[in-house]
Amino acid sequence: MTNVKVTYMTQKSEFLLKKAQELILKAKAHKIDLVVCGGLAIHMLSDFSKRNSTRAWNHKDIDFLVPLSQFSKTIAFFKEIGFVRAFIPTKKSRLTKNNIRFANVIEGQKILVDVYGLSIIPIIRITCNESEITLISPQFELENWLDRKKRLGSKPAINLTINFLNEVIRKDLFKEEEIC
Repeated sequence: MTNVKVTYMTQKSEFLLKKAQELILKAKAHKIDLVVCGGLAIHMLSDFSKRNSTRAWNHKDIDFLVPLSQFSKTIAFFKEIGFVRAFIPTKKSRLTKNNIRFANVIEGQKILVDVYGLSIIPIIRITCNESEITLISPQFELENWLDRKKRLGSKPAINLTINFLNEVIRKDLFKEEEIC
């Protein structure tokens, strides 16, 4: 039974990873800067750095940041491609002011997309499947995971992520920029 669950989690996570990349490309065509954050950002950063993860990925949603100046255009974009507004639970206490959750069913899979608008977003850029992907800066992401640990307590997945982000920051592998 455990192997079935792990296989399903991995398949769902890979599906969300692929759909996130597709959404980023579609958004670029509309001049929208979707910045990946949360678990998928960690997954992409881990794959990019060729780090073998010690656990199966278990993504439940796709988290994006957008410049606040593009927030309303982003809402229109998601509605235009078939997403509908969905209930959003309190998740990231530091980012809850300008956010919206969208849902859609694609290829029989439910996809939840959380979009957060920020006035200034610290970013890094990586290449994934021959496409440039913009991720939240590892330092900013680390602050989110430390906040999550404070709210939820110490958990193995959270601790692994915090350790990984500290390692990435220590190695100083990426040039950070800001978009607004």
